[in-house]
Formats: sequence, C-alpha cells, structure tokens
Amino acid sequence: MNILVVEDNEMNARQLMRILSSAGYEFAHAYDGLQAKEKLAQSRYDAVITDWLMPNMDGAALIRHIRANIRPVPLTIMVTILGSPQAKQHALQCIGVDEFIAKPYDPQAILKTLKTCFLRLHQPQPELPTARIGTVPPLLAHPPHPVVCVTADSGGPLLILRFAEEIRPSLRNASLLIVQHGPTWMLETFVEMLRNESNQEASLAEEGMEIKPGHVYVAPGGRHMEVRNEYRTLKIVLSDTPSENYARPSADPLLRSVAKVFGKYSVAVVLTGLGRDGSLGSAEIHQVGGTVLAQSPETCTSPSMPETVIKLGIVKEIFPPEAMVAGVSRYLRQLEKELRQTTSS
Repeated sequence: MNILVVEDNEMNARQLMRILSSAGYEFAHAYDGLQAKEKLAQSRYDAVITDWLMPNMDGAALIRHIRANIRPVPLTIMVTILGSPQAKQHALQCIGVDEFIAKPYDPQAILKTLKTCFLRLHQPQPELPTARIGTVPPLLAHPPHPVVCVTADSGGPLLILRFAEEIRPSLRNASLLIVQHGPTWMLETFVEMLRNESNQEASLAEEGMEIKPGHVYVAPGGRHMEVRNEYRTLKIVLSDTPSENYARPSADPLLRSVAKVFGKYSVAVVLTGLGRDGSLGSAEIHQVGGTVLAQSPETCTSPSMPETVIKLGIVKEIFPPEAMVAGVSRYLRQLEKELRQTTSS
C-alpha cells in the first residue's frame, strides 16, 4: 500500500513515516496541499494522510480537490488537534474525510485506523439472505409510531444535519434513529450540532432511553444501538458486542432490531459511506415489509454503502440529497395513515 503523508511540520512528518515504515507501508511526503496536488497528479496512492492546518493549501481544501479530481479516490484521513469545541465542529464539517487521526500520534491507533479503512474499502458485496426472519409477534404488530433509521459514513454529518432540519415537521408522529460512523468525540459534537443547527430534540443514545416520536437518537461512539420492546414501551439498548462491517456503532444491529420491533412500519435510509454497513440490516427491514431508500451513488462522497443495498435489489426508491426529505416524508405519511386505520378498527 502506497500512502501520501501531507504534513508541514517535519518532526511530525518523520514520526508518522516511521510508524508507517514499521508496518511495511510505502510512503511519500508532501509539505502542504499544493505539493500534494503535484504528487497526486504524478503517482497513484492508496491513502492520503493529511494535516489540517498547513500553509498554501490546508487539509480540507486538499481533500475537496481529491474528491473532485483524483480517480480512483484514495482513502482520506485527516490529522487534527481536537483542543476545543470549535476545532471539533470545524473538523466535522470537513467534507470527504474517511477517518480522523488525533495528535499527538498514537502508533497503534494509526495502524489500526489504516487497517480498518482498507478492510472496509475491500469488503466483498454481501449476498441477500434467503430465509425470512419470521412474522412480527402480535404484541409488536402495531407499534405506537413509525421509525426512520438513517445510516451514513464519509460525508454523512452535514448531509444528516440538513436532513434532520428539513424533516422535522414530518417527525411529529415518528422517531429518527441515526448511525453515523465515527469516534466518540465526533458523535458527541454531532449531537450538539443537531440540537443547535436543526432545532431538533436530539440525544446521544443512552441505555434504557425511551424512544418517543418527534425525537432524534444518535448511536454513541464505540457501542451498537438497538431497540427493544419492554412492556409496550420502546427503549434503546446499547451493546458492546464486536464490530460489524468493521464499525462500532454499526447500522446492521440497529436495523435488525428495528425489523423485529417495528416491522413494516420502518424506513431505512442508506446515505453516503465507505464499506457495506447497513446492507444486511436493510435486507431484514425489506423482508418484513419495511421500506428501504438510498442516496443516489453519483451524489455521494463515498458511494459504496448505497451501491451495496441497490445491488441487493431491496431499495424501493433512490433519491438525490435534495429530494430525500420529501421522499421519506411521503412514506411516513402512508405508514401513519395505515397505523391509524389499523388501531382504530
């Protein structure tokens, strides 16, 4: 694997290159984004690890250039110092970052991040399960309200912020559950931004938290989020079980549990992202009569997550980002109407 290190501080660059050399990676070094552009035009790299703040062209601008102009797109990993809430919010708004590495460097964390990214990048296309998961138990046949589950990875945070703000009127009688891949600091910052910028009632999910309509729940870093029916009350369950699809939180555990609890009154939305997460869980939503929607791959920062569910043949509709809210709202209105008619009869 050939990796381009973009770092203007020579001491930091040497340290990072020593870490890569110890694991057998090939690498090259650029001092800023402009020099990195030249190297990317001359050679192919499997990954780019770039500092954030650099002269001439910073890391965010470099990643935008890579996403727009370099094919195939290498993995993009941002190095940053997360010393303040403002720095965390700025990092979260860097569109196109596949992963973050924090300073000071932790060699084991860096190598683990690289390994995980490459595994996700080369994860094989899953096969559609042939066995149905069974009918929904009678107690859960009519949940109190529908649910929307959104999953995303690279390029997801800003897209979900916009989605959450625009879909708010449609969530009066539905809940929104979100799995956005990322470390703990990122997801904590993401929830704060959801509260402040989308005016949503948003929570970082906690064990035993009741799932209510009109509320947004985000899976926390390092734990899977699932739902459970407990004496007719729907609650959040957090799990430390192993990573799935090289991610924790992963969307598949959530979607499997939603299929069992909400049945056909569930909508799965697969947005931009690296890897295959959300595909098999979406298949279970599909098998119980729920709705699976996907972002159009050509509009994605990383298209492999929506491409995977589309190839499985389980997606009811494909939307560009600007049409996703209208599409989801339409399905929610249908489900709410059906629930009212069923419970009143």
